[in-house]
Amino acid sequence: MDIISLTKDFLNEDVPIIESDIENALTSLEKLRLPLLEARIEAQTELLNKRRQYLHPKDKNLTELDRKTMLDANTTSFQANYELLNGLEYLLKDRHRTLSLLLELS
Repeated sequence: MDIISLTKDFLNEDVPIIESDIENALTSLEKLRLPLLEARIEAQTELLNKRRQYLHPKDKNLTELDRKTMLDANTTSFQANYELLNGLEYLLKDRHRTLSLLLELS
């Protein structure tokens, strides 16, 4: 299973309220953080490489609008993947704060 699916599955689970379950959830969350970070960095690198590829087309007859349209058309899926990974990282951080708070209160 890929890191996106694993992270989505984790985030779709109910937030535990029993101390031992909270600790287990925090452990599971920690195991997701590094692979998710690596996937985001890979997606960002891929996006930047694609942008660089389409930023300066060799055809001098293209206008700036043509270049921007071509750039957007050829990088949309890479941008979407990067944004998804970025959002999942944010949601994991938020879940970590929630679980940590619950652990302090229990």
